[in-house]
Amino acid sequence: MPSISKRQHGGDDQDPDAAKRSRTESTVEEAAQQREGNQIQAVVIKQTESASSHQFDRLKDVSFPCAILALRHVLSHIDTLLMSPDEAAIEAARTGQLKWLNEIIHRFDECDLRDAFVEAAGSGHADIVARLYVYIEPTLEDEVQEAVARVRKAITRAATSGHLNVMQFLLSEKVDLFETTGVTTYKGIIPAFDSAAENGHLDIASGRTFVRDLSQAH
Repeated sequence: MPSISKRQHGGDDQDPDAAKRSRTESTVEEAAQQREGNQIQAVVIKQTESASSHQFDRLKDVSFPCAILALRHVLSHIDTLLMSPDEAAIEAARTGQLKWLNEIIHRFDECDLRDAFVEAAGSGHADIVARLYVYIEPTLEDEVQEAVARVRKAITRAATSGHLNVMQFLLSEKVDLFETTGVTTYKGIIPAFDSAAENGHLDIASGRTFVRDLSQAH
């Protein structure tokens, strides 16, 4: 009796070449999926690292696990801990954190608060501008010019950003500082009003005439 092949009756014998091809195709597919996954992960890591470096300059040369890079509040806290007293004062002034600023002033006697003063003005925090003005106001004659330049810069930052409250404080309460140096100082802040007008801050720009009158009167 002739032998009957199991293949003809649906037996489970498999062509060795077909099995090999199947295993090869499976391996290739798995490898492709792995490469794709690695590429996606690399892009995510690069984007996260780029964003972190852009936001936190002090951390740009530090390597963190991906899990940490994804936690912005953790990076922010680490960045804060790495700040110098001067940098911390600037950050506190920029973000309007008066309590933190007072702690810095209390703990660090040599802290330079001049840049923090300008940053507070540019961010619209009139209470902090008032708090820091005592550290800007000159006590010696040779400090006047530097103090005037600092206040002028603060006025320009406030005007450009549309912070009328800061402008009112610096020009009404501290106008005596400007009077000590006369016409040059007043002319120096006229561009701040022009900048306010260019940025659509018409409430501030309306004070331009007043300042021009003052500059002409000296």
